[in-house]
Amino acid sequence: MQNKWIGLLHHVCNDHDWPGGSCDHGDLPEDHSLPWFDRRSKDFEALQKIILDPALLESFKFYIKFR
Repeated sequence: MQNKWIGLLHHVCNDHDWPGGSCDHGDLPEDHSLPWFDRRSKDFEALQKIILDPALLESFKFYIKFR
């Protein structure tokens, strides 16, 4: 579950296969109307800060235990 959570950082940048993981969805339509994140943008940096928050990542052990 934690790997999928961190994988969001790849997915939102239109990177669906990366070393150590990949998205579970099939092919996406070519005419995707929403823009992808740019890894250099302030928005991506803010999202990355949330997704990689050590306290949040540490809490995943509780979510996995009770699913």
